[in-house]
Amino acid sequence: HGFYDNLVALGQNAWSWVQGKGQALGLWWDSARGVLDEFRANPWAFIKSKLGPAWDRLTWFESNALTFYSNLWSRYASDLSGFLADPAGWMYDRLESYIERIW
Repeated sequence: HGFYDNLVALGQNAWSWVQGKGQALGLWWDSARGVLDEFRANPWAFIKSKLGPAWDRLTWFESNALTFYSNLWSRYASDLSGFLADPAGWMYDRLESYIERIW
């Protein structure tokens, strides 16, 4: 009888654990669904509300630093493509132009 009682207690404990985890998973899913619904309703406002004061720093970085590097890249894109196409020829042309400028 003792072995059977131990098995019953073990089964009840396991079932209680499964029910507890199921309830926790249900609560998590309800909160996740709420967040997803809020994001779906208005992604812009959701992201801005989550970032808070960091939003101003992020927009400053985007408008200043990223624009600077984008302009820098576009200005030298033809030079870079020429170098990648023929590195030795590109360096020779630059050296030749430099020598002509100083003479």
